[in-house]
Order: sequence, then structure tokens, then C-alpha cells
Amino acid sequence: MTMSALLLGIPACDAYGSDHAKEAMSPKLITYKTVHTTKGDFDLKLHVFYPKHAGNAARPCIVFFHGGGWNSGAPTHYYRSARELSLLGLVAISVEYRIKNRHDGSALDSVRDVKSAMRWIRSHADKLKVDPDKIAALGSSAGGHLAAACATLSSFDEEGEDTTVSCVPNALLLVSPVLDNGPGGYGQYKKEVRENWKAFSPYHNVRKGIPPALVTVGTDEAKYLRVEVAKDLKRKMEEVGSRCELLIIEGLQHGKRIPEHQKMIDKAKMNFLKSMGYIGNGE
Repeated sequence: MTMSALLLGIPACDAYGSDHAKEAMSPKLITYKTVHTTKGDFDLKLHVFYPKHAGNAARPCIVFFHGGGWNSGAPTHYYRSARELSLLGLVAISVEYRIKNRHDGSALDSVRDVKSAMRWIRSHADKLKVDPDKIAALGSSAGGHLAAACATLSSFDEEGEDTTVSCVPNALLLVSPVLDNGPGGYGQYKKEVRENWKAFSPYHNVRKGIPPALVTVGTDEAKYLRVEVAKDLKRKMEEVGSRCELLIIEGLQHGKRIPEHQKMIDKAKMNFLKSMGYIGNGE
């Protein structure tokens, strides 16, 4: 498999045909939280991919949040990406969180769950063989919102949770993310977003201590993230002393990447992870 295929986020069944290959892609499933909803009780799970020769050393970790408008999607979307990064030495984790279609979850519940997941990973770093100071979060579209939410939003913590454990990632990789949830931004069609956008919108909650971020955005996906908002986000982050790398891709439409666009995104991700020390320069 070529490095240009890395991080595409294609489901495992699309990338691997044989039963043997599918078995090799199988993650370890760990329940991090049990929730009670109108559709029943659900054990929310982390789908964990380990390096082939993990050993006992603490490894950098990357946590994936799938997209789907807080309505749909599944952790399997990032299986291929997670497996590829595990082969480069990272512990890679794809997170299940409440969504509307499966769990009757609200967008606010999605935020609560991903913050819980980040806290669980950090508080169980020894068990997971993870370096608690090297946990990156990656998401696209609404998954990008959720990754950024962990770093910016002070609201929407699960009741009774130990908030002394930080849910803030040490690095952010945001691909075509939803970041502006205010009037004119994305998500206003949801009542809970419309009523809580000031607390829900990462763009409106940039604060000191936000981790280094890579943000990629296309010129033709303004419904989800306008280029001018992405540029202003970079300005805001730099004003509070944080690093923000911004990749603007001409002609890129949301969810419709041609190979050239994907190659640019993949290269930017790899370079960012190398610069943060998550993968070696010789990989």
C-alpha cells in the first residue's frame, strides 16, 4: 500500500478484500462509557489499533472522530487510517459516540461523549500503553468539530465525570471541519445547536492553551467552513500563542476529494505529525 493512501479514512471493507486482511485489521474493543437513551442502553466503545510490535513503551496516540453531521457515521470509517498509523508506531483509536440515527443522541451528547473518551484514554494511559502528553485528535466535518470541541469548549461535560482529567488533545488535525456554529455557520438546523451555539462553536471559543492545529479547507465547501472563517481562526489561535497551520485547497468540495486533493491533505497530515514528534522523520 502506498503512503499516498494513508489517512484516507476509507472503511476497511473497501480497502481489504480477504478474510485474512480483515482479521489483521481487527481492533481491540474497549467500553469507555455506558449511556441510557430513548433507544436503549449502549456501551460506547473505543476501537483500538496497536502497533505490530508494541512492547511496553508508552506510544504517541491518535484519536479519530468520524463525521456525519452528529446524525450518522461509525468508527469503522477510520479503520484504514487507524491501521496505517498503527503500522507507523502509534496507538490509533476510533471512537464511538452518540449520534441521532443510532442512539437518538443530540449534538450536545456527541460532545459529551468525545470529551469522556479523551478523559478515559488519558486516565487509562498506562493500560493503553499511551503517552498521556502525546494524544492527537483527528476528525473531518462534524468529527472535526468534535476534535476541536475537546480543545475549546468548557461546557457539555458529562454529569458526574472527573473534569480534573483534561479532555484537551495535545494536537489537532482538522479536515474540512465544522468550526463555526453561529448564525451563518453550520448546524443551525438543529434546535440544540441553534440554542447553544455560543457555547458549542469552537470558532467562538478559541482560548489560551489551545493545542497546535492543522486545518484543511476547500474553497468550495463554504456551507461547512468558509475560507475566511478558517483564516480568522488561524489569526485567533496565533493571538493566544498557539500554532495553526492552514491548508486551503482550490476547488475542493466537501466530501468530494479528487486524488490530487487527497494527496495534498495526506502530505500535510504526515508532515504535521512528524513536526509534532508523533512519527519519525525516517518513517
